[in-house]
Amino acid sequence: MGKGNWLSNILPAPILQNEKYEKAVSNYQKVKQTISTRYPQVRWVDLTEFLPADLMVEGKTVLCNGTHINIYGANYLADCFIRSGQQLVAATHTVSSQ
Repeated sequence: MGKGNWLSNILPAPILQNEKYEKAVSNYQKVKQTISTRYPQVRWVDLTEFLPADLMVEGKTVLCNGTHINIYGANYLADCFIRSGQQLVAATHTVSSQ
């Protein structure tokens, strides 16, 4: 899931060609790998595919700082995820004991 390296789609090249960015990408990959290895039952959900390229929705930013989503952005991403038809938890069938 996801569009791959979404930052390369929204940030100018000079910002992406520095050590801080490369370290952030490396850390992200390490964390994702660690979680996937230790907890294979955990589904990794990448909501960045729903972020608008300019990080603005209806003239409002979705970020509270350079790297964190604000409440408005969180609600926007949640709405996008719901509209996409994806689910966080797989539906389960229960059997009645009647």
